[in-house]
Amino acid sequence: MRKLCFAAAISILVSSMLYAAAVPIQNFRDQEQWVKHPGLLPFTEESIAFDVSADFGNSIDGFRFLSDPVGTLQKAADYFADAVFSMSDEEILGTYDVLSDSFSFDPAFPKRGNTDSETVYFVRDYFRSGGRFDSLDDANKARGVASSVRNGLAPYPDKFLTGAMYLDFRMSGGKVHNGFGWDWNVDFFFDGAESLLTQPMRPDHRYGNEFGVTFGGDVGYGALLLDDRLSLGITASPQMYFRTSFLNADYIEGRLSGNPFMLLASNVFYLGIGLDVNAGLLYRIDDNLSVAFDLRHIPSLQTAWYFTADDLLGSFTFHHDGILYYEPFDAAATLFMDYGKIHASVEISNIISEAIWVAAVPGWRMDYWSFVTLGFGYDLREDLTLYTKYERRTLSLGVEYKGFTAEISSRLDIAAFGIKAGYAF
Repeated sequence: MRKLCFAAAISILVSSMLYAAAVPIQNFRDQEQWVKHPGLLPFTEESIAFDVSADFGNSIDGFRFLSDPVGTLQKAADYFADAVFSMSDEEILGTYDVLSDSFSFDPAFPKRGNTDSETVYFVRDYFRSGGRFDSLDDANKARGVASSVRNGLAPYPDKFLTGAMYLDFRMSGGKVHNGFGWDWNVDFFFDGAESLLTQPMRPDHRYGNEFGVTFGGDVGYGALLLDDRLSLGITASPQMYFRTSFLNADYIEGRLSGNPFMLLASNVFYLGIGLDVNAGLLYRIDDNLSVAFDLRHIPSLQTAWYFTADDLLGSFTFHHDGILYYEPFDAAATLFMDYGKIHASVEISNIISEAIWVAAVPGWRMDYWSFVTLGFGYDLREDLTLYTKYERRTLSLGVEYKGFTAEISSRLDIAAFGIKAGYAF
């Protein structure tokens, strides 16, 4: 039965690939060490009946927005008014329709004048210091900002009101024994856009805020070679997911209205399946040093079907997405060090995958922060470990006590922090 399901998934992915556009996608699965480094399988023995964890993080601006959305957007409203007032005559004329739609709730927003110069004058007068815009209450100013974001008009600095909120609730379990490993996992997640006041699109054509649930698992096998110091392993990770994404403007307006669920009414929902395959070698230099060479996402493919709320209320129709998503191929080299109570690792990765992103997505910039991953742990005693790690712009500090794990983290490029807690039974 398992072989049949596996073959069916492969058949669907391959058939989709024959006629679908291929688009790179980022995955945020928190994979186990033996999945990322399959060569570890022959040297790993573990059994976890049930593991549960919660992970939450946000920027300082994001926390302010959650607690006081109107007050947070007041600063943006002031900047917005100054930016519009400072536009050239041509820019004001070119954005008049967008401005008029964004502030359609205000009957005093100026109509077009008899001439272009009159229109420019009226708009500048509306947004000048002490003008009509200043007389609006904070809620309507925030409403105007949200509408301008929806309409694609966001003259804000790149780092103005950063978002970067994420939330993940994960359940999992599994076992590794005699080189064979398996596990299952369920993730309920929210991943927010990096900025609250831009209208970013993910490379896979979805918007910058996404939430949903992923059902998946991992299975792998590793074998010892040569003099039992070299091992070869391979892992496969099938998954099924349900997710949706939405505009920043929907997120902002939902928070302003106090009813964030209203944004779901006009959303598109995705139901998909995917498969990720990794392979790797691990060589034990001695009892304290090991080096791993891993090939990741060979391949990593997803295909999806979508539906809207109207589809559910009508004929309950599913539409094939017509796009084949893939996580770009990558190679990694990792050095593991274990000296008694001290454990450390240094990984070089993501160079190839970032180059693929740059080639496939116009405007993509190399993420140099992601090339190096560092880890360090110290055993205070047999069942108590302190650790720190760096990965993708984030520095974390944590503690493991028996089955309990607690961790705090901070972004190094923006003012953001997170907290994570979990327990393995």
